[in-house]
Amino acid sequence: MTVATVKATVDKARKVPPPGAADAGSSDERPCRSFDAADLVTMEMADPTYIVRPYVAEGVTLVVGRPKMGKTTLLRQLAVAVNTSAEFFSETCTRVPILFLSLEEGERIMRKKFKTMSAKPADLRGIRLEFEWPQGATGVQQLRDWMGTIPKGTPALIVIDSLTRFRIPPSDRGNAFTEDYNTVKLLADLCKEFPGLCVLVLHHTTKAMPDDPVSAISGTYGLTAAADNYLIVLRQGQQFRLHAGGRLWEGDTSDFELRREAGGWTLAGEWEGTAAQGLTPLQADVIAMLKSGAKSSKVIAEKTGQSQSALSHLMRSMQSRGLVVKIANGWGLTS
Repeated sequence: MTVATVKATVDKARKVPPPGAADAGSSDERPCRSFDAADLVTMEMADPTYIVRPYVAEGVTLVVGRPKMGKTTLLRQLAVAVNTSAEFFSETCTRVPILFLSLEEGERIMRKKFKTMSAKPADLRGIRLEFEWPQGATGVQQLRDWMGTIPKGTPALIVIDSLTRFRIPPSDRGNAFTEDYNTVKLLADLCKEFPGLCVLVLHHTTKAMPDDPVSAISGTYGLTAAADNYLIVLRQGQQFRLHAGGRLWEGDTSDFELRREAGGWTLAGEWEGTAAQGLTPLQADVIAMLKSGAKSSKVIAEKTGQSQSALSHLMRSMQSRGLVVKIANGWGLTS
């Protein structure tokens, strides 16, 4: 069943007035998302739209990472792959109309980056680039106007770089959670209005590296509460980790290793080993020493160049995370 057919089915169901409505005629004239629960569960409904399964699904996806890490490069790579029905992370993309709001990078940098990734003009033809765009609700209305220029029911991809440039600046006296939530909700409501629309919004992580990658997203939980999905790029030591998830995530795993190659990103496989535990380089060195047979604090301190007091603090921290255990003659790995 096509998206247009589903919308027609839903519109037909909406003609049944909710309890307490004055009359059927008045309920027809206003937007209504009221259903009897039995009608909803028996209704035929299309599966969610994926432009590239499982990474880019309909709705709002936050693409998050530290500044200058390569998030925009990742989205440029995706845009070209979608525009040419090529592969992105070894998955074939569905070609759809693309609107790319480059509010951080200007024309000169965007041109340079496309050349760096050896993108041909034929591969870029049809990707609409905008370097200025209104903020907040006015900006969302213009996105709505753009959606009106493509055939009704057609899936589409909108990239917003970045959330900070697109949103209305938070007020000093407002509730931070509510303002974050409402910022993303404007885009989430747009996606509900146009089934099949995928909106990718670039944002930043904090300086800290918490155990839970979602906690690294800058701002309050209002952002992730309103968003449908997230792709979080993290740097851990010399490795890059992609943490994915959300309402429509359907992968068998949620963590992958990324590599920078030839002006872009490649997926190297699932995130494995000590890196999967979010270790610092020093913690990873300690794990490697314990695996090789080192046990005593003195030996570990000498090999890592740490003082006894600094090492003691490090080992207690690793112990609290369940990474190591105290044994009679020093330290050992958890089973």
